[in-house]
Amino acid sequence: MGAMSPGAPAVTIERGGVTLRTQRVWGDQFGGQVVQTGNGSFHVPSRAELFGDYTPHNVAIKLTQFQQNPFTWGHGEYQTRSSVMELSLLQNDIPVAFNNLTEDFAITIPVGPGNKPATTIVTFPAPGNQSSSYHLLKLNNTAEGFLVTITPLNTSVVYGVWGRYGGRPDDQNYNMSMKTYVLPEQCALMKTLSGDDDAEKTEATMFIPGEDHPADYYINVHVLGQVTECDIEEGADEKESHTNDVYAYRIQWARLSCVYWSETQEDWRTDGCTINKQSTIASTICHCNHLTAFGTDFVTPPNRLDFRALNYSGLRDNVAIVSTIIVALCLYSFTLALIKIAERVGKRKLHHAVRLDDLQNGYQYRLLIWTGAARHAGTESTVAFKLLGDAANSDVRVVNIAEKVFTQGSQVTLIFSAAEQLGNVEQLQLMHDSSGEGSRASWHVERAAVQDLTTGKLSYFFCGEWLAADRGDGQVVKTFPVASEEDLRSFGFLFPASLRSNLAEEHLFLSVAIMPEDSIFTRSQRLGCCLSLLLMSMVSSAMWLRDEIKTQVVQAVNLGPFSFTLNGVYTGIMTSLTCLPVIGAIVLLFQYSRPSNKGDRRVRDVEMGVSAEAPTQQGPAKGLPHWL
Repeated sequence: MGAMSPGAPAVTIERGGVTLRTQRVWGDQFGGQVVQTGNGSFHVPSRAELFGDYTPHNVAIKLTQFQQNPFTWGHGEYQTRSSVMELSLLQNDIPVAFNNLTEDFAITIPVGPGNKPATTIVTFPAPGNQSSSYHLLKLNNTAEGFLVTITPLNTSVVYGVWGRYGGRPDDQNYNMSMKTYVLPEQCALMKTLSGDDDAEKTEATMFIPGEDHPADYYINVHVLGQVTECDIEEGADEKESHTNDVYAYRIQWARLSCVYWSETQEDWRTDGCTINKQSTIASTICHCNHLTAFGTDFVTPPNRLDFRALNYSGLRDNVAIVSTIIVALCLYSFTLALIKIAERVGKRKLHHAVRLDDLQNGYQYRLLIWTGAARHAGTESTVAFKLLGDAANSDVRVVNIAEKVFTQGSQVTLIFSAAEQLGNVEQLQLMHDSSGEGSRASWHVERAAVQDLTTGKLSYFFCGEWLAADRGDGQVVKTFPVASEEDLRSFGFLFPASLRSNLAEEHLFLSVAIMPEDSIFTRSQRLGCCLSLLLMSMVSSAMWLRDEIKTQVVQAVNLGPFSFTLNGVYTGIMTSLTCLPVIGAIVLLFQYSRPSNKGDRRVRDVEMGVSAEAPTQQGPAKGLPHWL
């Protein structure tokens, strides 16, 4: 720029998505210029506003337009979704800073073609006279504004549109009022031939600027009735307007914001800027009292749900939604009743603790046996076992009790004593007498563990076999070797163990049926969380769902037998991000709450690394009160 002469033509250079326009202007001719590049521009204030009584010899103008945002590290509330425009005014090749001017810079910033407004279609049952709906928009400051377009989708129907800050508008209280309608073809032709410029008000477009403080803006769309324009028989009009069973209109909205890059805070900010009402979807016009890099934030906000506008008259328009909620509540009530009945009269105990002797011998052991979850895995036969150690072997111990504890999916803890130390337990021998009737004679053992209560040493056994005369190899006496450290660290052991634990405790829906018996997070509470997740998903989907056609999604992605669109993926992601924090908070409240009645602690699964000690006197567990 140093080689440019004052008054010479401007020079424009375009490279790699960056456009640079430079020019040097005589000082007495500077002020009020429009510096333009492409479809963006800066309107410069007067020379007196910029320099006061001083007239510089010349002023160098440098306008840079970035097609992509070069300031990508800002993480504040605002992000620019347009090209970025930066104007520098230089004296003696040194940039001059301008702040808090009384006369603003007017900046026109082009908006990218990929930014599309949010679109939704609202319907009323025909005839829909006097029906209305409300839309809520939230504005933070004067740098923001909403561009809203309402388009009737029926001919011969007049829609009244009212807008108001801070409250719901009507025909008496409003800040904005207009009508929109589409005339029948014959009537529109007569209006056009007569030279009436107001022949068709086919859409209502409004720009709603923000205020100095956060504000709510309500839009009321009201069905006023049939069009009374033209001297045409109303029968034809009514026939055309009632070709569909509903009255409908389309509303499109987008939030536009004027933002600038703050070098000191390294973030996009809005202070000192005001958005102009002439802004459109294609370009945003900003008025700012300082000079830096400018952009515009184009946001498609979620559908705002104004619960104050809900009433019983709208239920007939949402039969599918109401039916879904009723079915969900009925299923919830039915399942809850089944859970309560099972807990009171039909609940099968899966965890059992049996003491085989009076523990008078000097060495005490605990044997944990897990019965498989396969069909008919449990047994009613009399079970016996023997431990083989490197120092000694135990006697054959018979589990001779009246209660049938080795049921399908059960965990049985056997506590007994031995006359001498067994040393390192190397083998476990299991057997039964096949005294059970029919299918109850066989037994499927999934795994077992032995703990020396004197030393605390734990030995683990992989079983996974049938002890049955009519299954497997036909043997009812089997010996299992102890698992090595390598076996316990293998993927084949850790993955199934972790999967069992996570599905039973962490999976919200499956855990309703297969939750751990000793969990304080009850089945009823888990079922309530499932219902909350379903209803929250419905509400958040209503917030983010867009019409496929109106959001320019015209091609589906086919993956084998599945087909989906990008809009569907976007809706799913945003729905999850909206509802999961709420459901997660509810689940955490239940998980960390204390039970109202403190029972004995059950023996925990040794594969999770918790020793299975006998119940002891302990202080209250840390957690939230049970009534939470």
